[in-house]
Amino acid sequence: MTRDINSDLAGQFTGGSLSPVVLARVETAAGDVRMWSGIGVLDYAGEVWLGGGDFLGVSDITETADVQANGVTLSLSGVASEMIDLALRQVRQGKIAEIYIGALGDVATYGTAIIDGYSLHPDIVFSRASDATVVGADGVLDTVAIDVPRFAHDPATLNLMGYLGEGPRENIAINSNTALGGTGYAAGGNTAPNQSTGLSYPLDTAAYLLKADSGVTYRYQQSFIPVVGKTYTFSVYVAYEDGRDVSTEFGAPTIEASPLNPFTVIIWGEARTWDNIRKEPQPDGSLRIWQTRTIVSAVNRGWGVLIRDTHKAVASKLYVSGFQIEPDASFPSSYMPTVSSVFTRTADKLQILLANVSGYPGAGKAFTFVYEGWTAPGIDATQYLMALDDGTTESLVAIARAVGSGEIYLTVIAGGEQQAFIVGPTVVGQKHIRVVAKIETDNIGVTVWVDGENAGTFYGPDSDGSIPTGLTTLTVLDRSDGTRPGYGTCLGLWVYPWAAKKSDMRKLATGEIGFADYRKIAGGQMVGDAVRVFAGKTDVPLIEDDGASCTIGVTGESALVDLERARTRRYTDQDQQAEHTGDLGFAFVTRLQEMEISWGQGLE
Repeated sequence: MTRDINSDLAGQFTGGSLSPVVLARVETAAGDVRMWSGIGVLDYAGEVWLGGGDFLGVSDITETADVQANGVTLSLSGVASEMIDLALRQVRQGKIAEIYIGALGDVATYGTAIIDGYSLHPDIVFSRASDATVVGADGVLDTVAIDVPRFAHDPATLNLMGYLGEGPRENIAINSNTALGGTGYAAGGNTAPNQSTGLSYPLDTAAYLLKADSGVTYRYQQSFIPVVGKTYTFSVYVAYEDGRDVSTEFGAPTIEASPLNPFTVIIWGEARTWDNIRKEPQPDGSLRIWQTRTIVSAVNRGWGVLIRDTHKAVASKLYVSGFQIEPDASFPSSYMPTVSSVFTRTADKLQILLANVSGYPGAGKAFTFVYEGWTAPGIDATQYLMALDDGTTESLVAIARAVGSGEIYLTVIAGGEQQAFIVGPTVVGQKHIRVVAKIETDNIGVTVWVDGENAGTFYGPDSDGSIPTGLTTLTVLDRSDGTRPGYGTCLGLWVYPWAAKKSDMRKLATGEIGFADYRKIAGGQMVGDAVRVFAGKTDVPLIEDDGASCTIGVTGESALVDLERARTRRYTDQDQQAEHTGDLGFAFVTRLQEMEISWGQGLE
């Protein structure tokens, strides 16, 4: 069956990209129900269509050249069982059922992915002037070359955490992952917690971490000149040569005097209890243990690791596989191997010009952006998750994490004036977060979801806020001037050229709506007129119920189905007499079936 198709819609069907949609209208006792295959609300043809997404099902629609009645079934799955009664009461036979197909405009116009998993927008510009390391999808620590972005994975599950963006850091512990050896400077002994190790100044500041053998412990130790008042983060990697998992073997012991403890971390001459250090299992079975200390005295006693006699390298192959000292840092960053000198890892910088972001509507127009990723394990200074700015702080829209409190907040500045400063929840440590921000004049707001919790309170709106003009650059995990590195990961970042509804913001934050699916919400516009591909009448509802949820369906019958039904009335005298006694209108109909009548002959 041929149909007239609007030229704009025909252009979508024959173009290089297509975002098709299905619309269905079903008449019920309570009025029309209109749904479409996207998510959220669609305004089309002066009506509101509710999004069914993947829960809306349409059976095959068949057309033939024959006069044949072909029906179709519409279904909605995942419906609460209490809706069965409503369906039974509202769905009627013989009501109108229609199905249309159409298309949304170019999806790039209605939402742009800056980062989507491993995928980066083709116009992104990335730079880093040094090599860097990251745990790959196979659990192996990979070295990534200059100007190549890194994608981090969870050390425990190896799930993708996203693009890794860090600021500049140093490892001042030299020969950090070379084979350990040499002779020790101190006598052995089972050092009690928080007591002096007996190390004395000066130690060889050019030596790598040295191994001192005794009847009780192996003692790995090193010294360097500290700066009083400076904060250092110490990291040590402890591993088995045979690949056994250190965490599995020892769990998390807390009593240092017990011989069950495999090792003790020494920082500034004190043996630290397990309660005072952080433990991070690594995918290769090693254990990263770290602690942050601020130097309050110039006395130099060194630092290192004591391995108990029952777990020494010569016996059970437990050894130190790497170590790192990061100055001016209150939390560790990715591992930086060193050889004979200090290594400096430069900052990651990932940016894109807003002129290349089709989802950004332009100066002064409303927009929405969504961000998903993991925060840094600690915080030294304000950390930006993402920022749109003009190269200064005169025009700025940014999501950041506040120093001290760890609160996630949205800041909007236009013409050097604060338009909105909306504070969200506090995030402590490395957490999985989603942030949804709506920038609309007099209606600026943000919703935050943290580590599996429900979306936080809808923060805002700020009725006095205005949209900044002059924004030119989007930067991920920093500001364009490079002064606010985020030290986290970004799994997804999308920009949409409309102001999100409050309900949609919560659904995006909780993951009920996917970032890619959100392109098909109210911001998307139908191209041309949708084409009707089915029109018929409703039959009885079809219901499948598993106790927790159900699927409600309705069959639409073709108008041609009437031709296949037996008639209840007949053109006979008996049928006519039942309605009109004595009427002779059909008295001779039966005889007419076999009567031979000649036309056009003259009388003889």
